[in-house]
Amino acid sequence: MNNVLWFMRKYLRPHWPKLVLVFVLGIVVSVIPIASVQFIKPVLDDVFVGKNVAMLKLVAISVIVLYLISGISKYIHFTMQRGIGELALMHLRNDLYTHIIKLPVKHHSKYHSGVLLTRIVNDGQRIPEGIMLSFDFLREPITFFGFLISAFIASWKLTVMILIVAPIVIYVIAKVGTTVKRYTHRNLTQYGVLGTSLNETFSGIRIIKAFSIETLMKARFLNVNKELYRIVFKTYKVEELSTPLVEFIGSLIMSVVIFIGGMWVIKGQVTPGEFMTVFVSLGLAQGPIKKITSSNLKLQAAIAAIERIRDIFALPTEKTRQGVHLGGFKGSIKFKNISFKYPEEESYAIKNINLEVKKGEIVAIVGSSGSGKTTMINLLTRMYDVEEGSILIDEQDIQTFSLNSLRDNIAVVTQDTFLFNDTIKMNIMTGNRKASEDEVINAARSAYAEAFINKIPEGLDAMLGEKGLRLSGGEKQRITIARAIIKQAPILVLDEATSALDSESEQEVQKAITKLMEGKTTIVIAHRLSTIKNAQRIVVIDKGSIVEEGTHAELLNKNGAYKKFYQKQFEGNE
Repeated sequence: MNNVLWFMRKYLRPHWPKLVLVFVLGIVVSVIPIASVQFIKPVLDDVFVGKNVAMLKLVAISVIVLYLISGISKYIHFTMQRGIGELALMHLRNDLYTHIIKLPVKHHSKYHSGVLLTRIVNDGQRIPEGIMLSFDFLREPITFFGFLISAFIASWKLTVMILIVAPIVIYVIAKVGTTVKRYTHRNLTQYGVLGTSLNETFSGIRIIKAFSIETLMKARFLNVNKELYRIVFKTYKVEELSTPLVEFIGSLIMSVVIFIGGMWVIKGQVTPGEFMTVFVSLGLAQGPIKKITSSNLKLQAAIAAIERIRDIFALPTEKTRQGVHLGGFKGSIKFKNISFKYPEEESYAIKNINLEVKKGEIVAIVGSSGSGKTTMINLLTRMYDVEEGSILIDEQDIQTFSLNSLRDNIAVVTQDTFLFNDTIKMNIMTGNRKASEDEVINAARSAYAEAFINKIPEGLDAMLGEKGLRLSGGEKQRITIARAIIKQAPILVLDEATSALDSESEQEVQKAITKLMEGKTTIVIAHRLSTIKNAQRIVVIDKGSIVEEGTHAELLNKNGAYKKFYQKQFEGNE
């Protein structure tokens, strides 16, 4: 219930005037069927038996007026109720997206993108219907007790007999609701697995085709989908079981009313009008019970969804604006006694790293895969925070800087050339949203991208498609370099920026990188010989530790780790 109250306070309370109107109209909708039942006794006893024409006219007109009011009230009540629910869902999704995008990278590593997508889309969709239907717990009991009172007034003896079996109905509703909540947790989790499978398929479609693993991927998806079907079908079976149970219990009640009430009519102990009032009232009273049962199932599903969403909200976000503003880079970057291991990993990714990079210097970091090169960049950009040691910029710990100002001073170009499904212009302007069109053109020119952009009919306004599928690898990389150029950050990080390119593409990109590096303090993580040779200093990392440091020539003369690495990786390329 705490989860329901949380949702109501946060997302429904701002709409309280409309909710009050919804509640009032719900009362009107509930009362009118009760009022209509009151016509049964006068119609049977006064009109049919007493042949009262005036009463007949009054009843006919009253029915029209009542149901006109009911129709208008129902329309406004239910459309407004759903509208508020969808508006609350919109704000919930906005908040959830904003929260997720501010989460540290370590949480994105923990939750697959398909799982997060499911939390926003699928889990969220269940909430407004379930929560807004909780109004049924206010409206339908009024209708139910109204019918019960009508029956009680007509014949209290018959009504009391009905109340004896009422606890059974309440138990059935509660038991089924608890079971549905448990199954909803399971099927929402499985939806996350399904989303993960789909995301991997669509993102890796080229690899899937290149390695001819369509059959393998299909088998994986079929297994996931089959398990989802199994869980969802179980949920449906539990949900659908509640209605027959409630109806059967209701039929037992009605059979008692028919038999005993019928005997009393025969004996003259009650009038036909009184009997029919009890009979119809108790028959109609089953409607609210069914609605409460159905609403309870949806409410339990909504509660399960809210619990999963609040798990995400409970994760702490990055405080991007807190801290000292880093206005620029003036002196050096220092890694002091840095040791780091990733969450849930037992071994250290880097151990006791000490390194200084001075302003204007080009430093290359080399080493085999998994040696810790990228980890150093993750720590510098605070994708992860240092726990042992410290990183200093101009002798100040980077954890004292606001994340925004720190990252504004660092431009990163990686081998993962991620581009948005937007125009070339907007992708370049990701580096500086305030840039003018002239600045975009100049950045494209500096990145040696202007020529291929001009060959595209739409030019800078060309839509790139998902992950820039319209462009080749080298073209995509030059767009990311233009993005880094327009950022005009004093510190540049090149994380294996040319490792995925062929020789011809690398030459074009290398020219763009050389232009990008002008006047920048540059840290290069590279496998390609050309970039490493241009570095003023090369740092060799092995198994998370710095083992050598010097120029290309100095390290070759040492006959140490760098020379072995060089001979293994590069001799065939010279």
